[in-house]
Amino acid sequence: MSVTYLLAYLVLDRGWKTQAGFAALLLAVHWAIYNLLSPPGVTGPYDKDANVGWWLDGVIFGKHWGGGYATINCISSAANTIFGMMAGFWLRLQHPPSVLLRRFLVLGVVGTAVGLAMNPLIPINKKIWTASFAILSAGLTLLTLALFYWLCDMKLWRRWAHVFAVVGMNSIFIYLFHEMLYRWLRGAGFVFTGWAVNSWGVWGQAMNECLVVAFQIGVCFWLYRNRIFFKI
Repeated sequence: MSVTYLLAYLVLDRGWKTQAGFAALLLAVHWAIYNLLSPPGVTGPYDKDANVGWWLDGVIFGKHWGGGYATINCISSAANTIFGMMAGFWLRLQHPPSVLLRRFLVLGVVGTAVGLAMNPLIPINKKIWTASFAILSAGLTLLTLALFYWLCDMKLWRRWAHVFAVVGMNSIFIYLFHEMLYRWLRGAGFVFTGWAVNSWGVWGQAMNECLVVAFQIGVCFWLYRNRIFFKI
């Protein structure tokens, strides 16, 4: 994540054309690394635990991450950080709401369509963070942003979204809280939901996950009420 912020910072004040071009360059570089390099042990550009990203982690760090993730994917995921930075910049401009909404909708539809169209050539894969996944996820995110912008900023229907605002005010904290304590929280939750897991199977597991999420939201509300905000 820190690398994506650094790469995005390089084009922070460069204008949307430069930012979009740099994001496209990052996606092209990522594609080239996976498709043009074929070191020993690599069986294909998108093979799990046998691709270039997997190989590089072994060579550079002497270890591999679980689940098929690779460190080199910070290059392509930086494109999404740049796309988000661009959307945030547009929100700060004094454009009419209808203009912003139209822009988010058009770009969201285009990004979704392009990402899906790329799938036959570049598989949509989150763990490798392929270019098709980066563009598709950016498109879907813009469509979601358009929906919330229409509801909250144009229609002023905001009361229902208060919980998201509370969590967002401590987004860095709750992310780290989840990463460090999720397994423990999940195990603690089974003390209360074990009967449901045994009786309902996957639905019982879903119930336990909801319990964990509810607890984390509760932590965010406690921080909010006590005016405690973690920032970088």
